[in-house]
Amino acid sequence: MKRVAILNWAGHLNFGDQLFIDGLQSLFKKLEITVFTDAPNKLYPQVDFKQINKHELFVLGGGELINEDRLFIPPTWSNKIKIPKIILGCGVNAKSSAQLSSNVIKELRNFSYIGLRDQSAVDILSNIPEISSKVDLFYDLAYSINIPRIPSEPLPNTAIVIPTDRFSNQADLGILEHNIAETSKSWLKNNLSPFDNAMFLPFGVEDNNDWETCNALSSCAANSTIIPHNMLNTYYVCSLITNASHVFPYRLHGLILSHILGTPYTFYPYHQKLARVHATITTKSPAMIKQTQKDKLEVLLKIV
Repeated sequence: MKRVAILNWAGHLNFGDQLFIDGLQSLFKKLEITVFTDAPNKLYPQVDFKQINKHELFVLGGGELINEDRLFIPPTWSNKIKIPKIILGCGVNAKSSAQLSSNVIKELRNFSYIGLRDQSAVDILSNIPEISSKVDLFYDLAYSINIPRIPSEPLPNTAIVIPTDRFSNQADLGILEHNIAETSKSWLKNNLSPFDNAMFLPFGVEDNNDWETCNALSSCAANSTIIPHNMLNTYYVCSLITNASHVFPYRLHGLILSHILGTPYTFYPYHQKLARVHATITTKSPAMIKQTQKDKLEVLLKIV
């Protein structure tokens, strides 16, 4: 096997989603990978099933791509891919298997392996007899990135905030159709009160204007600095998180990078995926997770 086609939320100018690509490149380092996108830009080639079928393996992942009514991009599409298909590091954007439409289940049946990034997602899809034998835990792809060597340059009593904003209707979290930035202000101000400084990192651009959200929340800190999105590369973000006292992530990959780098974090649960991933990784070491991914992929590449 030499060529692998990848499809995920690439190309939407989201720093966390670039970590997927970096993780996949690390996992498939001996193979040629081509990333396809549904985004209307020139960062990656557009989804083209004819081109995808010229590869030897198709990978969907990562991200919260398994939704109640569709598998990432509507309508039905996976049967157009004639090469072996697997899912790596995806979440399930539903609370139970009963919420998944028959079309989504039909799509999932086309995959020979369904690797999910949190245990709740595994439990949900394991309840569907048609696909349960294919379901497995395959941690978020960001765990496979190559972490740069970061010098110790402590940021004295400084917190990192990685916010985002959504409209949510999660009654179980006490959130009913509210703007997340607005409803989280008191939570963030209280959590930032012990810190002298706070640095805000805008991970997202297209799916949410995180720069705007950073501006809206910066008043929660005694002293705040907002880092421009175009300055956020893996080395810089990792150096800030490594040397900070605490991280307050809204973005899932702020949580994951904090875990990888060993920095204490407290997440804002704007979406169920944060609590699910946190519960899955909290007792596990990043090194163990990374090795597990590598071992599982080596087995997969021999059988698909």
